[in-house]
Amino acid sequence: MKKTDLPAGLVVFLIALPLSTITHGTLMLICVMAMPRVLNMIPLASLSAVLFVVGYKLTSFPLYRQMYRAGMRRFLPFFLTVVAVMFTDLITGILIGGAVSVFFILRDNYKTPYFFHKEEHQKGEKIRLTLSEEVTFLNKASMMLTLDHLPEDSEVVIDATRSVNIDDDVLEIIEEFRHTASYKNIKFETIGLDKHKKVPQFV
Repeated sequence: MKKTDLPAGLVVFLIALPLSTITHGTLMLICVMAMPRVLNMIPLASLSAVLFVVGYKLTSFPLYRQMYRAGMRRFLPFFLTVVAVMFTDLITGILIGGAVSVFFILRDNYKTPYFFHKEEHQKGEKIRLTLSEEVTFLNKASMMLTLDHLPEDSEVVIDATRSVNIDDDVLEIIEEFRHTASYKNIKFETIGLDKHKKVPQFV
């Protein structure tokens, strides 16, 4: 009978199935309950060696190099999580890494959400607001104040071509300003905002 091998991709797919995880967990539970004495006969040094090899494969040097090249914003939480897990426990290490990640997120959110440019125009002042890559709900108040204090008879351009994510609350503020801009005789224009929400380009 001719021996046939499964494709490598199919093997990886079968291993990744949730059924395989459940099967492995069930077999481990059966072994722990059925033959605890046999498991206790396994030398702890052997178990440590297995865990060391698994941990090394999960955090290989190429992975550290890749995270470092991605920038300190991603490398520092990753590195601190690994160190915290080694010196404390898994739950504490994850909590520490999560706290560091939240710190970086909040720090980025408090940065300027847009850049303010003024240009001279014949019919009045031209104001360009260039939004940053991340504009979250924490920037809602500053955006609202900026739009409320724009001078009358001006031309306002909101440029979102560089933005990757704009919070819905900020989009709602821009939409409200689009409807109220005519009361102050403001010509309103948006650039690159269509990919985030359908807002008319001109009013």
